[in-house]
Amino acid sequence: MKSAVSGLIDKVLLPQPPEALKEKPPSMLEAVEQARLEWLAARRYFETVTDPDLIDHAVYLLEAAQRKYTYVLKKARESNVRGKTSTG
Repeated sequence: MKSAVSGLIDKVLLPQPPEALKEKPPSMLEAVEQARLEWLAARRYFETVTDPDLIDHAVYLLEAAQRKYTYVLKKARESNVRGKTSTG
């Protein structure tokens, strides 16, 4: 009886983690691929933007994506993660 009450109290009173926290984090290879795709998208945006007001925005996005990709690659190498390389 006491364990049933304790379980009920835990369910009602203790906050439950959001669903996003329950999901498995992406693997290092998935993180590298996602960062690569973000970098390629930022590069395409930079190459196609024509509005002078958006050029600074495109530069910012490209630099941020490059830094993220470089960081994730560095962490993958430090962890000795290897995978198939894909060309962009």
